[in-house]
Amino acid sequence: MFGTGDATFAGERLAGTATWANFPRVLQDGSTRPEAAGALTTADGGTVLFRIRGNGYPQGGRAVHVLTFEVDDEAYSWLNDVVAVGDGSVDAERGVLRMRYYECVGSAGPGF
Repeated sequence: MFGTGDATFAGERLAGTATWANFPRVLQDGSTRPEAAGALTTADGGTVLFRIRGNGYPQGGRAVHVLTFEVDDEAYSWLNDVVAVGDGSVDAERGVLRMRYYECVGSAGPGF
């Protein structure tokens, strides 16, 4: 299983268009877990590489992903320390994925 596509990032701090490729892991029950990577061209011409891993696309169309970045562009170097969690939905018939990502911010408290 392999897929490619285009995406739009429309955040307050990060916006632009991206291309991506996904080579998901397929589990024994037939569900998939995304293993995607792509390149985002920002609104001001910068380049941001990103990776997405997640829980896949279970029945009901819900998706949960973890998004990380790798950036050489000084203007976007702050992304190198960002881990984001996304929640969204998949419309398999139309081939559309809609996600909203939230930056995880650490605390000094105990872990789980």
